[in-house]
Amino acid sequence: MYREYVVNTMKRNSIPDERIEHGEKVCNLALKIAERMEEMESIKLSHNDIIAAAILHDAGFTRCKGKPVTVNMLGKKDFVVPEDVIMHGMYGAEIAEEMGFLKEVQRIIVRHELIAVTRAEREELGILPLPQDDVVPETWEEKAVCYADGLVFLVLGLELDLWNDPESPARGFFDILKTMIGHLSTEPITLNHPVLQRANRLNRELKDYAEPGWLNEI
Repeated sequence: MYREYVVNTMKRNSIPDERIEHGEKVCNLALKIAERMEEMESIKLSHNDIIAAAILHDAGFTRCKGKPVTVNMLGKKDFVVPEDVIMHGMYGAEIAEEMGFLKEVQRIIVRHELIAVTRAEREELGILPLPQDDVVPETWEEKAVCYADGLVFLVLGLELDLWNDPESPARGFFDILKTMIGHLSTEPITLNHPVLQRANRLNRELKDYAEPGWLNEI
């Protein structure tokens, strides 16, 4: 079974169990979203690419070497992230390439974040090294994994209502964006920041492909 192959490959490469477990949760949701996309859009997605990328998407945390930073999210929950957390998608794609996964899988991993700081924005802020590709999801497979991961973080993690509160993605990601790039940006980080508004737009585009009840089933 392909899913078992992906998990076993990660274990052989010493990816921590907690990253695999989170990846499998995102995978379960991404496959549900993909099926809804296929029904609504009369298209066929690559489920194998989704499976591999979803389970692998956070493997890049193993290569983040920045000091741990505590981010208080919405004043109610602390998350500890490495200072170079913005690099984890790019590092994850490198790991996927080393494991022999296809370019399509690597691109999904690079583009898996609902909060997407684009290549141009990273260059302007001096965040190096830069990813080869831009990081905003474009294909249906990329959007399925990106949205699944966003839902797990924002809905399960922060208890936000992405279906009825159109500004909730911006609020949910505000604190972590400020921590990531606030010290690099010449402009203050506000809820109107392009990165945060991009997350709101992605949510508006994708929310009809998922249902709140699915979060209780994964």
